[in-house]
Amino acid sequence: MTDQADDKDQSAEQTPDGVNEETSTPEGAGDNVDAGEAASAPEVEAAADEAGRDAAWSEALAETEDADAADADESATDTAAQSTAHPADFPELGAGTAGKRSGNIDLLMDVKLPVSIELGRTTQPISEILQWGQGSIVELDKLAGEPVNLLVNNRLVAKGEVVVVDENFGLRITSLVGGRNRDAQR
Repeated sequence: MTDQADDKDQSAEQTPDGVNEETSTPEGAGDNVDAGEAASAPEVEAAADEAGRDAAWSEALAETEDADAADADESATDTAAQSTAHPADFPELGAGTAGKRSGNIDLLMDVKLPVSIELGRTTQPISEILQWGQGSIVELDKLAGEPVNLLVNNRLVAKGEVVVVDENFGLRITSLVGGRNRDAQR
């Protein structure tokens, strides 16, 4: 075979992902075609199909690149809008409102919070807890007569002593616990 025949036998085809693959025609398949002879109808259709596919892939690639460019422009605009900072405008605090009850606190007066009385605490190994049954006694870390804790929303707010009121238990508050002492005295 001549160099021209080799060139006809070996052609580059582009796959949908844009990679060129070398394909070759079987030996002797292109030997009977002269350079001046016209291509057969199936070869012309195959060439037209390949050209159509290339055009479709080129069009799809262009659309994807346009969409990516538009997304990049939107992202840059959003980033620029987000990075603009403005000083905050807060109203002046009135000097005379510190001791008075504000109208906004009245909105919270109907909110219900869980209130519980803690007689004491203890820690025990799982093996002892698994042995508990009806009639078991669990010893606590407080002595009888010692003040118990009053918890509001699981935060210590007061201490007191247990009383009985009309066959119900109650608590007589003996001391209120300040903000910083709440966690320390618990």
